[in-house]
Amino acid sequence: SGKEVAAALVQGVELVGGALLDTKEVGAPPTEVVSAALQISVAKRDPALLDAAPFTVPASPSGRVSAAQVGMPQGVTNGLGLGVGEAVGTTLWSSTADNVHGVDMGLARGGSPTLAFSLSVNGIDLHIKELPTPIQLKLDVYNPIDPGSTCVGAPTGKVLFEGANNGHSPCTTIERCEYFDTVLQQYSTEGCDTAPHTAPQRQPRARQALQPCALKS
Repeated sequence: SGKEVAAALVQGVELVGGALLDTKEVGAPPTEVVSAALQISVAKRDPALLDAAPFTVPASPSGRVSAAQVGMPQGVTNGLGLGVGEAVGTTLWSSTADNVHGVDMGLARGGSPTLAFSLSVNGIDLHIKELPTPIQLKLDVYNPIDPGSTCVGAPTGKVLFEGANNGHSPCTTIERCEYFDTVLQQYSTEGCDTAPHTAPQRQPRARQALQPCALKS
């Protein structure tokens, strides 16, 4: 079934990422695995340096550079009880495969490749939640967003008013980030704040360990 195929894809990425992390040195350049439909980047960083630079999606075999990336706030591992000298393994992957979890998406369609990011120590996932400053995920959309008919994120009164003043249609299409809730086995927007790239500090907010996220419309 589609769900079984999707589960095999996610499991395969996790196995590859785990194997690469086992031999990764702290602070070394990321190890990248790329294909036309899937890009993986694996690294190990000192916990204090997780926010030093964004984690970026590797270029595709054709040379196309993705705009997608993950930016970490300071102190993301505070309170997790990491031991002295323990490094944090990071696995970032992006896929253009449609519906990587094989679940019913209703009328929504994918507006960007799926972006997934995880943190682990010694092969055990770190569960990040309730951060005072959000983790920022920048997504690489398939098509340019038309501000004349498309709202990015939930349409607010201010957005609708400004759009009307500019002669725009009232959100014919809505682009929003959703993540896959592994407990409920469905996509969710809870805890996510979607905004244009030009608006700082308002990218999707992580309330729990980050699961594959993609822009939906």
